[in-house]
Order: sequence, then C-alpha cells, then structure tokens
Amino acid sequence: MPGMKGSITPTQAARLLGIGGSSVRRWIDSGELPARRTPGGHRRIASIDLEKFASSHGMALQADPHRMARRDSAPPLVLVVDDDEALLRSLKKTFETELKEFRFHFTSDGFEAGMIAMRERPFLLLVDFRMPGVDGITVCRTVRRLLGGAEVCRIAAITSYSDDQNLRAEFWAAGGDHIQTKPLNLNEIVAFVRATAVKLSVSKIANSMVV
Repeated sequence: MPGMKGSITPTQAARLLGIGGSSVRRWIDSGELPARRTPGGHRRIASIDLEKFASSHGMALQADPHRMARRDSAPPLVLVVDDDEALLRSLKKTFETELKEFRFHFTSDGFEAGMIAMRERPFLLLVDFRMPGVDGITVCRTVRRLLGGAEVCRIAAITSYSDDQNLRAEFWAAGGDHIQTKPLNLNEIVAFVRATAVKLSVSKIANSMVV
C-alpha cells in the first residue's frame, strides 16, 4: 500500500509519546494526527507525521519512530536461549531450513537474551530452565516485564526438568506459557513455532515476506 512504509501503530505511537492509547486514537479520529488504514482495517501512522505532531504540540518522543518502524517491518523474531551449544546448532539448522518466514536469534547468555528481547521484541521466546549466570526463570520474568503479556510474546521452556514441580511453579509464576520436554522433537518444535505465530497473528506478516 503506497505511503505505508515507515509507519507505526497507534499503540507504538502512544508508547513513543509517553501517553495513553486513548489519546492517540482521539487525535486520529479528530484528524489532528494523520493515519492511514491497512487493507485489513488497521490504522498506521507515518513516522514523519508523528514527529511533526509531537513537535507542533511541544511533546518529546521517547525513542526514534523511524527505527521502530524499520524494526517492525522485519520478519517476526523467535529468540532461543540455551547453554547447550549442540542443541542450539541443531535448532538453528532446522529452523533456518523449515521456517524461512521468520528471523531467529540464538544465544547461551541469559543477560544477552534480555537485551535482545528489549531491542528486538520477539513474538516467541524458547528458554532453558537451568543455565549458568542468569537462569531461564529470570530470563522469563525479565522478558515478561519488558514486553508485556502472552498476547505480545509467548514464552516456552525447553528443559530436561519438566517433572520438577518447583521449577514448573516458578516458571508459571514468572509468566511462562508452555513447556517442551527434552530431548526435543524437532518436528513438534517447528509446528509449535508456526502455531504460536498464528495465535499471535504474526503468520500473515511473515508469509508476506517470504521471497
């Protein structure tokens, strides 16, 4: 659709302006803040229009809207965190072969995972329970705090300790959504990624980016 490149959602605009979403919707409805509709009926705001609006109203943007627009135009991201390097290599090979419509980031560092999540906003996090340094429960808790609820990012544990009731309870309390038991069935994991994308409505976006 012409003119939609470099655009953001009303929710993102609200976050950049540091205000509630209802105010942004009201400005759009009144015509103060220009917005277009996608073929699916969703409203999008051009980054440059948001900058002009903020400047004319004496409002400071809390991040670069052009950078946000570029990030959100990229294929949806799956973040995989595990200290088992052999497993990471196996998942990387499988995912990049079977799931070309998505991006993937693989890391064995729990702290790095939190930084990636904050910067890239994955729709799915696959994380091991037990890792040296920052463990999987802490990663889960951090990502849930940074990104919000399960409607934004699903968190799945990949673990050999699925029978440990204390770990399970900690995982659910930290905001986890699903547990996959090791050894992993790679076909099941591929199907799970696709099913999660459908649930979060990112599959249409991903499919439109397949070359």
